[in-house]
Amino acid sequence: MDEKILIFDQDGNLQQTYRHELEDEGYRVYAAFDNEEALAHIHTNAIDIVVMEIVFSNGLGLDYLHNIANTDRSLKVVINSGFTEYKYDFHTWLANAFITKSDDLTELKSTIRRILQNIA
Repeated sequence: MDEKILIFDQDGNLQQTYRHELEDEGYRVYAAFDNEEALAHIHTNAIDIVVMEIVFSNGLGLDYLHNIANTDRSLKVVINSGFTEYKYDFHTWLANAFITKSDDLTELKSTIRRILQNIA
């Protein structure tokens, strides 16, 4: 696999867990803690899919989602959050999927695989 995934979340431990699990699946994984870092990865690394939290300490998660969408409309986004109330916020509908964070990464992996297979 040559697909590139960006994990956009402020939780460094989660980033490391996802990186390890997704690299084991054959993906190239990048991580970003903030909007500027995320956009830089998108521009320089030809990211195929972004897995992002929607709630950030500064409250700008929805703005970040809009920034990503405005940067590249074809870029696939999976919102991965424990804040399920955002699933019903129409602003999050810019994403291709909304899944609930879990210690079991089966749903995350299958969602990424399904979305990336639809690209080809």
